[in-house]
Amino acid sequence: MQRKNDIRGGLNIFEGMLLSRMNKLVTALLLSILLSSVAFAGARPQKAVFILCYHTFMGNNPKSTIDFSVDEFRAQMREIITNGFRFVTYRDITNDTLTGVTNVLITVDDGFKSMLPVYSNVMKPMGIQPVIAIYPAIIGVGSAFMTWKDIVALANDGCEIASHGYNHERITADLLLTSPKVFSNEIYRSKKMLETNLGRPVTAFVYPYGVRSAVTVSNVRAAGYTCAFTIERGAVLLPLSENRDMHQLSRYMIITSKKDWENIMTYMKAFVRRTNI
Repeated sequence: MQRKNDIRGGLNIFEGMLLSRMNKLVTALLLSILLSSVAFAGARPQKAVFILCYHTFMGNNPKSTIDFSVDEFRAQMREIITNGFRFVTYRDITNDTLTGVTNVLITVDDGFKSMLPVYSNVMKPMGIQPVIAIYPAIIGVGSAFMTWKDIVALANDGCEIASHGYNHERITADLLLTSPKVFSNEIYRSKKMLETNLGRPVTAFVYPYGVRSAVTVSNVRAAGYTCAFTIERGAVLLPLSENRDMHQLSRYMIITSKKDWENIMTYMKAFVRRTNI
């Protein structure tokens, strides 16, 4: 019971942090649309990908900013296709096999059980192979989270499993000073446990809450992760080495605000238009 309360509390804190940042993010997104033509005054990006971040698909929590119904998610995926974008995989972006700037990668954080029906009913039929960010301490806890069997099945079906820390801690310099073992577990132990249970390398890291510091990033790099993802918004250039830091790649946190979704789609379409000028 205490573990479930901790999980619920963590999600509430996360949503609170998210709401407090949304006004700034929306402002930054709109500003980036206005400035993108200036940014492209020199060499225009030839290849890029937009990475979208989801969490749960229960559709039964109207107070949540990160919970979608299966139908809501399906509608967003159809809108992406209707606007000329295509879904790509983690392997596509790490192997640099893509062309153009109309690429979209779907990621799903935390390992909720609601991932399973949305994958079977929406993602797989639409050819979407997402990155699923997992923190091992939560696997099999209660009925809300996936089991190792679930995660292995998704990996075997082509989904990419990323580390999302070990216990979804805020991996900061302060955590290293106060709890070095916890800090290490988040980056190193999570990778080892996922690889042991999956029987394959885990090369992507997703920062819990998007929180990190310089020492976090350096340890993620030292642990052998190819790349790592934040929740700062923006297009990711391809090949990945074209970005400022492959271990701080952008993602769009998708929330239930229709206005925010409209802003994201506006930016994506504007990016494509200005790149193709």
